[in-house]
Amino acid sequence: ALRRDYKIAKDAPVLALLFGSRLSEIQRLAKPFADAISIIAQALPGVRIITPVADTIAADVYAAVANDPRLADVILLSEARKLDCFAAANAAIACSGTVTTQLACAGVPTVVGYKLNALTAFVAKRLYKPDYISIVNIANNQALMPEFVLEACSGENLASAALGYLQSKPKAKAAKKALLDATKTMRESGADKAGGLSSVRAARAILSILNGDRP
Repeated sequence: ALRRDYKIAKDAPVLALLFGSRLSEIQRLAKPFADAISIIAQALPGVRIITPVADTIAADVYAAVANDPRLADVILLSEARKLDCFAAANAAIACSGTVTTQLACAGVPTVVGYKLNALTAFVAKRLYKPDYISIVNIANNQALMPEFVLEACSGENLASAALGYLQSKPKAKAAKKALLDATKTMRESGADKAGGLSSVRAARAILSILNGDRP
């Protein structure tokens, strides 16, 4: 329905772009996301970009889009159509957060990006060095969603990973299946006693930090 509403051809590649839910995230991710969109558009003419936007950050997203011509063709939608965006998308680039779990549950091949301000990044790199930051990756102990954090969160890296899904149907299909299988397992584990696999791992990770077991 979303493709029909916006006259997007059935076979046209669609990328969902999720900026995050905080002004600081939008400010830090606007440039690498715009860089990625520019690279993807050049490599894949005809790609369409869709972005569901929460009312609380709509003004900030509109401002970011208006200030960068590389984002001029992005289709901005209300958050009410977020699930439609997931259904229409062949792949996604998303800010790390709750939305990455939602994308995983929908089986959308996703590339995750995140940046911190300089001081927070300096402290974080010395206190805690996690293998992954996305819940689905942490719970399954593997990079089901490629992650690019801090300095690695560049337009080139995000675009390269996203193009891997947009240009290869077998790769996208495999990623979709892996995400759906993983989130199904997480749901089933969550029904078990002791809170399930993902919450047990989360609790153990927090306890290890509190006990000073991690550098």
